[in-house]
Amino acid sequence: MRAQRIAKKIIGKVAFAHDATSEEDEFGTLVSKAFDPQELIQRLDIRDILWLYSHSSDFDAADKVLNLFCRQYGMNQRLLENANFFAGMQVSRFDERHPALAISNYRLLSLSHSPINTPPFFGALTHNGLTRKLALEDWSAIYVSPYLDRVFFGYISTPGNGECSHDLERDQFYLDAPVGLMVSYRGIPNALNGFFTSDPDTLMITQLQGLMPRKIIGGKLQGKHHSRGFYKIDMIAALVEMNMGIAMEAGFSRIGIRSGENNRWTKPDENGKIHLKLEDALKRYDGTAEKLGFLRGHDRNWYKDLPPSPTE
Repeated sequence: MRAQRIAKKIIGKVAFAHDATSEEDEFGTLVSKAFDPQELIQRLDIRDILWLYSHSSDFDAADKVLNLFCRQYGMNQRLLENANFFAGMQVSRFDERHPALAISNYRLLSLSHSPINTPPFFGALTHNGLTRKLALEDWSAIYVSPYLDRVFFGYISTPGNGECSHDLERDQFYLDAPVGLMVSYRGIPNALNGFFTSDPDTLMITQLQGLMPRKIIGGKLQGKHHSRGFYKIDMIAALVEMNMGIAMEAGFSRIGIRSGENNRWTKPDENGKIHLKLEDALKRYDGTAEKLGFLRGHDRNWYKDLPPSPTE
């Protein structure tokens, strides 16, 4: 119980006789209000600080502690708050895994706010069919995320940032994860994939999708662009390889691919409509995973261990 470990660090004794969730919240509120924030960040680690932030009913006091911690250790408080929020949607805040999951979420969100590491990106293209006829300089990639803050999936907030050379509407592309990768050929989005932290050690791929963006000229729809950049490239395998590079760069030790069986688009929506046929999802996700040497887990998803990052 993390509350007991925190009590030992700052009080020197165990505060609880049993694991009562109400006591945890009372204790979190008491600690955030009664102790000087500077003293707390000296005695507690990041997991403890996140626990306090999640269990204190005094938001101002908890925010002061988190703000001081982030400033002292050079962390982005907004991203850390979002990472903690994501963790709370994945598991209960009373779950012992919650702080570790929030930290892994933060690593991923932080990476997604930086430029793409180009060598692994270009390597994934050349390993999966890129030839001289499709020059590397014609390709680009950017991280994308839903335009609404603190959501797991939704319409993306980009590419309205100069990366694309044509007129796009925001609601064209739907991302099935809090973080994604958009790959463009000659400024035209050709592929989109989404991924998230399924456990503290695993980056889970949830979306592998080719794109045909609308061609809008003078504010009028003039058809669609085609994903011609991937004409001779194994797009799905290339995206998975790119994600493996991202996972290693973010410090994950395992990568996963969600099975078509677990894909929400293969299930009827509230109107009874199925947006992705199960056989198509199994071919795209399960077939790719098996081809690339992933192993099926007990949850029916596919997993593969990763080598340590070259920077470690």
